[in-house]
Amino acid sequence: MGRKRQSKLSLPPRMHFKAGCYYHVSSLAPRKWVKLSPELAKARIMWAQIESGGDGGTADLFNDRLDAYLVSAKFLELAATTRKQYEHVAKTLRVFFNGATIDLITPAHIARWLDGHQSKVQANIGKSVASNVLALAVRHGLINANPCSSIDNLGIKGRDRLLSDGEFQRIWELAQTHVQIAMDLGYLTGSRIQDMLDIKLQDIVADGVYIKQGKTGKKMLFLWSDALTEVIARARALPRPIRGMHLLCTHTGQPYLYNTFNRHWLEAVREAGIEELHFHDIRAKAATDAETLGMDFQALLGHASRAMSEKYLRLKRIQRVEVLPKMGSK
Repeated sequence: MGRKRQSKLSLPPRMHFKAGCYYHVSSLAPRKWVKLSPELAKARIMWAQIESGGDGGTADLFNDRLDAYLVSAKFLELAATTRKQYEHVAKTLRVFFNGATIDLITPAHIARWLDGHQSKVQANIGKSVASNVLALAVRHGLINANPCSSIDNLGIKGRDRLLSDGEFQRIWELAQTHVQIAMDLGYLTGSRIQDMLDIKLQDIVADGVYIKQGKTGKKMLFLWSDALTEVIARARALPRPIRGMHLLCTHTGQPYLYNTFNRHWLEAVREAGIEELHFHDIRAKAATDAETLGMDFQALLGHASRAMSEKYLRLKRIQRVEVLPKMGSK
């Protein structure tokens, strides 16, 4: 066994830095040093490629496979918000599967992971990460089957919270200017928070506003209307230095971070005295109102399937029933 690492503790197992370059160092004697790259990002990819083939040492540990997945092409092609979620839950996965080799992981271990969480959402995300890690191991011939395949995700009850016009207005009146703009823009376009925070001034064109969905990569052009023109004008009037290229930006010209913006939103929600409300509920309100008006709510949300869009409708499940006339009034 090699010596315990004394520096650069963030590097994955068997990656070392020496004389201005990163190397992959095999576990078994005689130890073989394979030159990777002076650039850490490239070195991690080359390291993952070597690890994927196994080196006869501890390469089949789950945590080593997790490291390989987090620098793989499959991971890097995910939306930025999804990568952040996966990286966050990966910390807990490392603890849960610490010391476990992938060939000994069974469906029962995956079920135990799911059952050991208070948050069903986080449990399901963790299972997705583990499944991706083990699917990559199957692909590379390290194991024969993915133990996640036979275990269902935890059932999560869909939200049925409908944001009312009055609640929207109360929050809007108490919110900071950039939150007000995002609320209006989110309602008009049915867009997610991060997608709106990513809008750049160059996305505003003669025909409307381009908004790219980070979750699917789909680019949508929202055509000008009086309401959209007014909201964009307010956004462009925000104080910004010349170099501020994002539509919604701080006074220094930087785009708002998701967590910072969400904190500002929640402050307004709390001040309004409203409970159990997410910014994402504005997207559901937009879909519901669009369906009520006879508009194409699926196109508004940018979903590939109508079934996915219908999950956002918060009034459609309510059946309206007429009562009987008063007895004896026939």
